[in-house]
Amino acid sequence: MNKPVSLLEFAYEKIKEDIMHGKYTPGEKLNIGEIAKDFNISCTPVKEALNRLASEGFIEAIPRHGMMLKVLSVKDIEDMLNVRKMIEMYSAKLAAANVQKHPEIIKRMKKLLPLMEALGDHEYVEATKLEQEYHGLFVKLTENNRLIEMYEKLFGVSFAFYVYSIGNFPLARASEASREHMQMYNYLLEAKGDELSELMGRHMQATIELLEDLISKDTEHRFKIN
Repeated sequence: MNKPVSLLEFAYEKIKEDIMHGKYTPGEKLNIGEIAKDFNISCTPVKEALNRLASEGFIEAIPRHGMMLKVLSVKDIEDMLNVRKMIEMYSAKLAAANVQKHPEIIKRMKKLLPLMEALGDHEYVEATKLEQEYHGLFVKLTENNRLIEMYEKLFGVSFAFYVYSIGNFPLARASEASREHMQMYNYLLEAKGDELSELMGRHMQATIELLEDLISKDTEHRFKIN
């Protein structure tokens, strides 16, 4: 990975990428000095990057103990996904009403669909990034900046868990989710807000139920990346 102009951005993206790939265990203390040494940069941008990740919910700052990769409980994950479901269902009707005003967003959605379809079985991180962007575009169509900010922060917290969960998705569900993404796009173009909202609700509910099943198999009831 090439270093961007900003060392803060470099540290932020690299630490986030390491989290995605399971380099750190939930609850593990993150040593600023060691990370800085690994990246061959000073401690300052690493500390700033960790603070940024903490604000997004990836990392937890423990007084007198430092920074640790956050552990998500079953309830944390269920609550987070149910809030996401409500936001997406609410956003669907507004998105359908605003669809003609944002051709650039529609163009990007159309481009994302084949990209998601073409991913291999083990490209979990990339699949998660594309999923995040695709669903986020529906929320952007609401033109509600507060809602967009809330949604982006919510997905930041859930991002690492999604990488884990997508890797355990049954192939049948992955295929069904792909068809649902295409149908969402079609409903949006047709300005069918009610149908879009209902579909997005079913799409998220299927994900929630599958993740609950995966979580229940974790005997410690905590998020892990294997």
